[in-house]
Parts: sequence; structure tokens; C-alpha cells
Amino acid sequence: RQKMIRETLLANMKQGQKEGLYRKDFNPDVIIEIYVHSIEGIFNHNWFANIGTTPSELYLELFRYHIRGIASEKGIEYLIKRVKEKQKNMGAA
Repeated sequence: RQKMIRETLLANMKQGQKEGLYRKDFNPDVIIEIYVHSIEGIFNHNWFANIGTTPSELYLELFRYHIRGIASEKGIEYLIKRVKEKQKNMGAA
């Protein structure tokens, strides 16, 4: 399972770099390990129990943190656009 996750993340990072959505000045292998271990920390430990958030809230914050760390200016603009679209669509429901 972890091999598939790492392969998927690597493909995503390479594609994002190719499209200019992600910075080119990071080592995908290192970022993948940081991200995978962070996810494991959220779901396998009680480290965040004292702040009163759900695992899904923690994951969303980690995802935003992760994307903003690797995104280029173009990628951040894209992320903001997508979040606004999602919020608009959720309001219409």
C-alpha cells in the first residue's frame, strides 16, 4: 500500500513540476517521506487530541500546508481558484 502511495505522489509531483504548478527546487523523494510520515502521525497517534479537531480537519490542514510548501505561484493561484469554486458549489447545495 505504501509503495502505491509513494508512486502516486511521485507521479503527481513530477506532473505538477512539468505543468509549472509545483516548484522545481525540491527533492520529491524527501517531500514524499515527510508527507507520508505526517499522514501516519495524524492517524496513528494521539498527538493532536488536545486541540479538538477531527482527523479529516487535520488532514485538510496538512494537505494545505503540503501544497503551499511545494506549489509555485501559478500553483497557489490554481489552488485558491479551486478552493473558491468548491466553496461556491458547496454553498449552492
